[in-house]
Amino acid sequence: MHSLIDKDDDRFTRIVKYSSVVVISILVLYMIYRGLNQYSDYEEILDNKAFTKGVIVDMKYASVSTDKISYQYEINGIKYKQITEMGYTIPCKEKKGDYNSCIGKVYTVIYSSLNPEKSDILINARSYEIYHLKIPKEFE
Repeated sequence: MHSLIDKDDDRFTRIVKYSSVVVISILVLYMIYRGLNQYSDYEEILDNKAFTKGVIVDMKYASVSTDKISYQYEINGIKYKQITEMGYTIPCKEKKGDYNSCIGKVYTVIYSSLNPEKSDILINARSYEIYHLKIPKEFE
């Protein structure tokens, strides 16, 4: 049977292989941790949902299929700023990736009444579906 790291490998090759295994393991654990954290936030928001209005303050390209959205909202006089990644169509964004058309747009924000810093911006039909909410006519 052939293993990933052979005793016949030179020292440098063994170090690279060991390092690769460690780095990949750490990345997998981090991805699991983030996924569990996001699910926990989602559950809390769903169980303690409250709504307010938020404004998009920045938008950037994140990857081929996602955009990074920064938004602000205020609860009881306290301002919050959150960043989320959206992988679905964003109505305010121009087809050619012009994010400026979204800056300043106001959307509904769903948040946890227990922890208002846990929130999500409801910017398209899919974001309403995720929280089992009725989709507004403008997103249908």
